[in-house]
Amino acid sequence: MRHAPWHSELRAARLERRFERMEHRLERRRVGRWAGPHPVPLAVFIALLQVFGTRAAAYGSTAHELDQTGYLLLIAGPAALLLRQKAPLLALAGALSATVAYFAHPYPNGPGFIAAIVAVFSALSAGFRWLTWIGVVAAYTTFAVLVAPHASVARLVAIGVWCIIIAFFGEAARVRGMRYAQMARDRAHQEALARAEEEKARKEQQRRQASDERLLIARELHDVIGHHLSLINVQAGVGLHLMDEQPEQARVALTAIKHASAEALKETRAVLAGLNPGEAAPRTPRRAWRTFRASPARRAAPACR
Repeated sequence: MRHAPWHSELRAARLERRFERMEHRLERRRVGRWAGPHPVPLAVFIALLQVFGTRAAAYGSTAHELDQTGYLLLIAGPAALLLRQKAPLLALAGALSATVAYFAHPYPNGPGFIAAIVAVFSALSAGFRWLTWIGVVAAYTTFAVLVAPHASVARLVAIGVWCIIIAFFGEAARVRGMRYAQMARDRAHQEALARAEEEKARKEQQRRQASDERLLIARELHDVIGHHLSLINVQAGVGLHLMDEQPEQARVALTAIKHASAEALKETRAVLAGLNPGEAAPRTPRRAWRTFRASPARRAAPACR
């Protein structure tokens, strides 16, 4: 089944838009943009989770109550996540600093480290691998120095192990993101090749159809002109032979020549009108010949010149 030209053009346009969207997503991954939730709702959600989660965890404990500084530190980490997409390293530094400052004070334990975990994942996904590891090590070292006088070794070791586990999970997410990005690039490349092949096949089909149409028009013109010119040639010979002896018969021959030439011109106009449907058909032999010389049918059929 042969599709209309507009159908192929519409499909090619859809593939072009799809390819552009895929290239845009790949470009965002390449420059270090982690495709995730919007920064503002995520920061608000993590801030509420850290504040109310810490208050719930501190219920009935003997730790110091949260004061204004404690609340500010719990909110400062999520606030740093607002820069997660534009500046992942600044978001990492802000979240780690707020987390270390909070847990270095004798505030209640709770989920006050969620912002730091999100910042670590964001920085690793953005491609800042070694700087993220250095930031995590520096944050843990600072925390260990600050709480060493009044903290047990088991707690410091446990926190260090959890930092390593979180960093390794971030590495796994980064590797998975790279694998997905490579798969997306391969898929985009295959679609681009398929689109190019389809475009090439469509143009080749159009050229083949145009060539077939020109050949058909050339054959029709050859048949029309050849038949009527043969008839005109025969009638002209009869008229010349009978002009002196039988003038009436010569008149009949000339009348036949007139009708044959008119019929040939009429059929030639009908064939040439198919080349330019929006243009009026030529009504004189000179204009018909000029139109036929400028048409693709003449170039496709040298025998009709």
